[in-house]
Amino acid sequence: MERNKLARQIIDTCLEMTRLGLNQGTAGNVSVRYQDGMLITPTGIPYEKLTESHIVFIDGNGKHEEGKLPSSE
Repeated sequence: MERNKLARQIIDTCLEMTRLGLNQGTAGNVSVRYQDGMLITPTGIPYEKLTESHIVFIDGNGKHEEGKLPSSE
């Protein structure tokens, strides 16, 4: 699956978790395996404000995209 579609699914999952009262504010994270690493929600951005471009890729060595901060958890 392409990255933007996975990022959209991550955001939709975050919003559903909030709607169900499972998470609040910027607590927690959602991630999915992608290529040789994973896509994960960023730190400090409320789910309601997330866009596909906010989702962070972390490679198999733990390095993340420059200028983006992955979840601190």
